[in-house]
Amino acid sequence: SWWGLDGLAYGEVKSPGDVAAIRWLSGNVEPGDILLEAAGCSYHPFGCLPFNRISAFTGIPTAIGWDNHERQWRAGQPEALEQIARRQEDVASMMADPESGLFEKYGITWLIVGDYEVGNWRSECPTAGPYATLNRSALPGASWDEVFASDQTRIYRRRDS
Repeated sequence: SWWGLDGLAYGEVKSPGDVAAIRWLSGNVEPGDILLEAAGCSYHPFGCLPFNRISAFTGIPTAIGWDNHERQWRAGQPEALEQIARRQEDVASMMADPESGLFEKYGITWLIVGDYEVGNWRSECPTAGPYATLNRSALPGASWDEVFASDQTRIYRRRDS
C-alpha cells in the first residue's frame, strides 16, 4: 500500500468532483492523450485546487497551462510567446464549440467540464470560465461520450480518438 503525503487531500473539501476525476483519469489515460480544461492563470483561488488542476495532477498534456508560467518559461522566444494568446483564444473557441476542428489540431482526446469551466472565475483569472455553452444539456455534442461524472465534474472522451 501507498504511504506518504496526499497532495490532493485538501481538494476534497471544495472540489471533490475534480479530485475524483483526477484519480479516475490517472487509471484510464493512454499514451498520447491530451486534455482540454479551462486555460489557467497563476496558482489558485484561496483554498481551491490550482488552475489547470487536471493536467497538473495527472501529467496529461493540455492545450495551454498557466499564463504567467508559460510566459516566464518562454521569455526571449517571440514565436512561443505569440502562441500563448492564440492557444488561450483557441481554448475559448473549443469550449464554445466542442465540435470545432481545433480539437483535431491540438489532438484533444479528453474534455473536462468542472468548476473552472462552468463556474464564474473570471475575476480570479480572465481566461477561466464560465464558458456558457458548456452549461447547455445538449453539449458537448455527438462526437463526445461522457465517461466519468462526480459531483459537478464531467469527463468526456472524443469519439474516434
